[in-house]
Amino acid sequence: MEETNYRLLERVVEVHDRTGGAVQPARLASAAGCDVAAVRDRLESLEECDLVAPVDGGYRPTVTGRELLALDVDDPTWLVVDTGDEC
Repeated sequence: MEETNYRLLERVVEVHDRTGGAVQPARLASAAGCDVAAVRDRLESLEECDLVAPVDGGYRPTVTGRELLALDVDDPTWLVVDTGDEC
């Protein structure tokens, strides 16, 4: 399954908003059918772009990450956060 960084960011926001807590890489990996290490690497890339922030036990979306998603682009594949890698 291909999971773009953009979609991973969407998932972080969805899970965080639903649970109100830190989003664990293992939970995202399970939902996406990806390897936990690959998801962790992608989350670290999103962190480097200030789109997610590490918190106890996982990650939370940042204001910048939420603003990016609020742009509601039709084709997010051109965004810099999408490296084109598959997880």
